[in-house]
Amino acid sequence: MFKFLKNHWPLLFVAFSVVFNLIMLFPETTIKMDLNDNVFAFVLINHIDKLLSEILHPPAGGPSSIFHLPLLLDHWVPEFSLGFPVFSYYQHFPHLFVVLLYRLISLITPITLMIVFNWAKYFMLSFFPLAIYYSSRKFELSKIPSIGAALVSTLISTQYLYGTDYNALVFRGSGMFTQLWGIFFLPLALSSIYDSLKFNRGYLKSVILLVLTLNGHLVFGFIALLSTPLLLLSLVLSRWNLNAKLLRFHLIQLSKRLFLILTSSFLLLSYWFIPLILNSNYQNWQDPFLPTYFFPYSLSFGLSSISAAILLALFLIYYR
Repeated sequence: MFKFLKNHWPLLFVAFSVVFNLIMLFPETTIKMDLNDNVFAFVLINHIDKLLSEILHPPAGGPSSIFHLPLLLDHWVPEFSLGFPVFSYYQHFPHLFVVLLYRLISLITPITLMIVFNWAKYFMLSFFPLAIYYSSRKFELSKIPSIGAALVSTLISTQYLYGTDYNALVFRGSGMFTQLWGIFFLPLALSSIYDSLKFNRGYLKSVILLVLTLNGHLVFGFIALLSTPLLLLSLVLSRWNLNAKLLRFHLIQLSKRLFLILTSSFLLLSYWFIPLILNSNYQNWQDPFLPTYFFPYSLSFGLSSISAAILLALFLIYYR
């Protein structure tokens, strides 16, 4: 026991953070009905569950076929905007996960779909520090910085800015379920990709985690995709002392590994990405290069304005 604690003492600090979350967030498990974005999330979850029941147990005389299962990920949602095929454009793994978990637990004991939904959110929120610690170690950070990252991971706070803090995720906040999924899997995916690129291993795990991030929350998935070239660049710069020939060889090897991960992830999600791109005219779209860009309930600067501000800031910093 003493030897285990000596080798794994950082886990005590991580465990403290997780247990603290488990205690402080326990009221989240008693929610009867949400009052924020989770209302929409639960409607989608409920639709998947009802559709699964109809597929597995069709009405008398109706056909039952496993070939109808893809309808779980692409069906009509009448409650949304007078009817819309939400999952053709929206991430759906988090909702499907809750339904499958509910079905599995129901085989053992009676339980409601809302209870499973609440506990899924509760455990992801509570164990987020563990995900941060594991990711930090995969990024080859030492134990002390990894412990620090885990301890402060759930202390981020904003004034309801839909970010990565509790205000965006819990009952009294915005209740953004899919964003919680993205927040949880983003560091795991990036650290696993870093490990695969550097040590040429764990490709399946990297692909799975990247797919879970992309189909858990598309924006956080894009963040992961845009971060992968930076991971590659950091690994190339770490070998900058090599001669030009070896450095070029190293760059080619890393690029091949990254290409394998990204291509495999795209192929697994092609059932969703290809229709999403082909049918993009049927969803709300604005030109992000305009000086201003409209978000629901707010008006933001567009990409052109933001890019100009960043370039100006870099210019001023360089000549400071």
